[in-house]
Amino acid sequence: MATRNPQLATRNSQLATQNMNPIVKTILIVFFAFLIIGLIVAHFSAPYAIIKRPRNPLNPGLNPAKFGLDYEKIIVQTVDALEMHGFYIPSAINATYGTIILLHGIGSCKENMLPLALKLAHEGYNTVPMDSRAHGESGGDYITFGHFEKQDVWSIVDFLETEKGLKNIGIRGASMGGAIALQALEHDERLQFGIIECTFADLSDVVFDYQKLWLGLESRFVSNYTLNRAAKIAKFFAKDIKPGESAKNIEQPVFYAHGDADANISVDYGKQIYENLASKNKELVIVEGAEHENLMGHGGEAYWSKLMGFLGKLRK
Repeated sequence: MATRNPQLATRNSQLATQNMNPIVKTILIVFFAFLIIGLIVAHFSAPYAIIKRPRNPLNPGLNPAKFGLDYEKIIVQTVDALEMHGFYIPSAINATYGTIILLHGIGSCKENMLPLALKLAHEGYNTVPMDSRAHGESGGDYITFGHFEKQDVWSIVDFLETEKGLKNIGIRGASMGGAIALQALEHDERLQFGIIECTFADLSDVVFDYQKLWLGLESRFVSNYTLNRAAKIAKFFAKDIKPGESAKNIEQPVFYAHGDADANISVDYGKQIYENLASKNKELVIVEGAEHENLMGHGGEAYWSKLMGFLGKLRK
């Protein structure tokens, strides 16, 4: 029986390495270098792209008065002692049909929602544009996509009820704001209605989609690892952020809209959310040709008419 010679095996391995095609060796070296760099980025840098964005409002000096609106600057304290900054803007006509909390998308701020507040004010609605946590002037270091933000909405509702004596309160959110609004609607029956635009059904899916969009990388392992790492830093569970599942527990009236040319968040997520909504009073509007950032602008007066028609049916 032959006896294996360790020295001979080692020598053969060294010869094989020496005889390896230089091109193959280069490819392997580059592959492993990129793999190591990718893992370092996924662990140390990429998570912060998910949970932390620069606080860069479009126009930091902008306020409702520049739109001809009366307003009050408000500060709402959250359950974890953060300060949330916003505007309280009363109806601009001699009638008030309700109050709508306005939530922006990721990286945006309350000032960017003032054109919408202006339109709603002239339709007879009080509006409350708010900086979400970790945005604008509000406190907080990290974005949690609804985990803590839905509790912030509860605090805003508390403020509007106790400080302003308001009851017919609804919520409007777009993109990230839409995901937060759905989770808030699920857990707070004081919110009487919702207006949701172009949001996602599951956080893990949309992070994977953005990874493909930005990096051209189709790896669930990388996107899930990065997201879970981000969630750990921000102290929430990524698996719990599923607005599509929240919809199954929402019975309040909901108006849902999405653009069919949205490359950031697929219209299919919007259709899924709409189908999941438990509400018997719901409406779906798909705006043809609208992308992620221009839903209302692209939809124009036809879109606005549908939204006002929906809200008109809810007037008390």
